[in-house]
Parts: sequence; C-alpha cells; structure tokens
Amino acid sequence: MTDAQAVRYFQDKLAYTTSPREVMNAIQAGESRVLVDVRSPEAFERGRVPGALHFTLAQLANASARLPANADVVVYDWGPASTESTRAALSLAAQGFKVQVMIGGFEYWQRLGFGVETPTGVRHRAPDPMTTAHQQPRSF
Repeated sequence: MTDAQAVRYFQDKLAYTTSPREVMNAIQAGESRVLVDVRSPEAFERGRVPGALHFTLAQLANASARLPANADVVVYDWGPASTESTRAALSLAAQGFKVQVMIGGFEYWQRLGFGVETPTGVRHRAPDPMTTAHQQPRSF
C-alpha cells in the first residue's frame, strides 16, 4: 500500500526545490534560469553563484518590476540552516513566479567546487570529499 500523502509531499518537494548540481546542469544545457541571492549585500559582494542577482526580501515584494515575468527563478541563501530563500520563494510564488529553492544554498554550491564569482573574477576550489560529488564540476 502506498502512502498517498508521502507521495504528494515528495512530488511537491521535487517541484519546488532543486540542487546545485541540477542548477549547474540546467545552465550548461542552455536552460534559462534567473538566480536570486538573498544573503546579505556584503556576502553577495564577496562571492556568489556566477550571474546571480542580489535582492533583499523587501526588494522582492515588488518583483514584477525587477524580474522577467516568465522567468524560471532559483533562489538561494547561505546554507541549509537558513530560511531566507524559502521566504523569498514564498514571496515570488505569491506574485505568480515559477520559483525553486536551491537546497544547501551557496554553501553547497561552493562545497561541490562550482565556480564562485568574486570582485576579481570567477574562482574554483576543490570539491569537498564529503559531498556526493562523483564527477568533476564543470565551469561556466
């Protein structure tokens, strides 16, 4: 017997969350994604997912003036212990945007060894051996 509630929960979870690896694969496949970083302005300036835009939660209250209407939006914050990306996704979804939260946020992006855009360019670090990275990360 299947647990219908569990099936629905996991279907929804997969529809509204994504992983850093899935984001990277989508970008490399040429799929359009608008990446939204909701960490502090200082953290964003020090390093971010390449091409990400920075918005505070207050700025996202009127996202239709700031983001393309048909955009597939991926929001992220620092890491798995933060809820800012979920709050941002809620705000965007309420405004009609198709939005996903990137699980693990910027921390997991870095730990997988994906490129980080800094004021001096894009840099890479070795993948953390404790992650499930079984392939070398690809660059932008």
